[in-house]
Amino acid sequence: MGFTPLCNALFATKGLFPNIPDIFLSNGARFYLDIGKHPEYSTPEARDLDDLVYAVAAGHRIIDDAANNAEVKYRSDGKDVRIKVFAYNWHRNNIEILIESALNVGLEQTVGTHENYLLSRSVPFKTLVSILLPFFSTRVIYSGSGLVLPEQYGRFEISSRAGFIQENVSFSTETSRGICNTRDEPHADKKRFRRSHVIVGESLMSDFQKKLTYGTTRLVYALIELISQSGNNPLKEVCGLRDPVGTLQQISKDLTLTQEVCDYGKNRHTAIRTNRQYFEAVSSNTYLDTIRQMVGSYDFDWTVYHWDRVLSSLEKDPMSLHKELDWVIKLSNFQEMISSKGSKWDEMAPKLHQAYHRVHPENQLFEGLVKMGKVMVLHPDRKHRIQQAMDNPPNGTRAEARVRIMKELLEGGIYFDADWSTINMINQSRVMMPDPRIPNVDYYPPTVLHKSQ
Repeated sequence: MGFTPLCNALFATKGLFPNIPDIFLSNGARFYLDIGKHPEYSTPEARDLDDLVYAVAAGHRIIDDAANNAEVKYRSDGKDVRIKVFAYNWHRNNIEILIESALNVGLEQTVGTHENYLLSRSVPFKTLVSILLPFFSTRVIYSGSGLVLPEQYGRFEISSRAGFIQENVSFSTETSRGICNTRDEPHADKKRFRRSHVIVGESLMSDFQKKLTYGTTRLVYALIELISQSGNNPLKEVCGLRDPVGTLQQISKDLTLTQEVCDYGKNRHTAIRTNRQYFEAVSSNTYLDTIRQMVGSYDFDWTVYHWDRVLSSLEKDPMSLHKELDWVIKLSNFQEMISSKGSKWDEMAPKLHQAYHRVHPENQLFEGLVKMGKVMVLHPDRKHRIQQAMDNPPNGTRAEARVRIMKELLEGGIYFDADWSTINMINQSRVMMPDPRIPNVDYYPPTVLHKSQ
């Protein structure tokens, strides 16, 4: 069984235009076939961290729904096919779709989990890379999803991505993977904006961890813009990190986080100390007020508070974060479960790791731990928020405007195609949306339609 028929089935009931393998969903996300013929869900644009966190969770449910629909389609054709979707790093990427057929023919396909951040075009790429490399190398202490290596007797690592990173900077996202990626498609006005494409991230299940990971990274990007403008870099020592890739991989293996693996020539620091220097720069009197204004006071205050708290907890006792961080949640609960059953770690841990990342909520270990109160939730109405994020775009975003316009065109019987920043109609009219930050959907009234040249 080839993968293309599966993709066709996945797209059969999704989006505003069914059966087309490049579609925008009613929540503003894009669901499409990417390079390598793998299905990819890309979240809608988001301004608030909570909106982004639940848009990611919604993507898991949307893909699971698509997989269920694909199973029904295959069975109606007399084919006994079972599709399991996992969101984790097992075969170099983060979301794996495993297909099992009655003919005992299996196919595995992976889909990466990447992050994208918008920033000013004025920031030199060299400045961007020099500040990001040490940050991404050490961010893994609270952004790692945890990894069980069955081929190495169940050895556990903090990061499920670190072992597959090969370069500091790379152009490719599928072969020579780098900590920083050179892709520069802003999906916006390219004269004003740059889209920083992050492929070193991991597929996370913990909502708290997602919010902390995206939040800290967002603050660092804001800091980079200000450093670029002022020319005053408080992170000069940090930018001298030797061998960022090797550092990332060493950190992933150090579950105590006590080893001084960050080599600056004359000095060596722990990952915690290096990452704390970013926290101190962001929260300093020099930048605090401006960054809070750039990202919003609620997101800034939440992120700064928990960034500091998590770094302190990791320094004192990483296992104290057994409700917040995926890698600690796994290590703590897997040890407890295996001990209670009298089993061996190397035999049972890989199975628990797979169950933890099963996307279907009824067959997912992670959701079971949530119900048992063993995982921190951001909001008591979590299920409702995820459902809302499946059906609706984030408020006050370009995604909201794009969905509204597309629905109006469909209702009017006007055919069109769309990408992130443009909607082209069959009558050669076009809607341009060059600024992803525009918060008001009324910015794009019908009067903006103009004849394309």
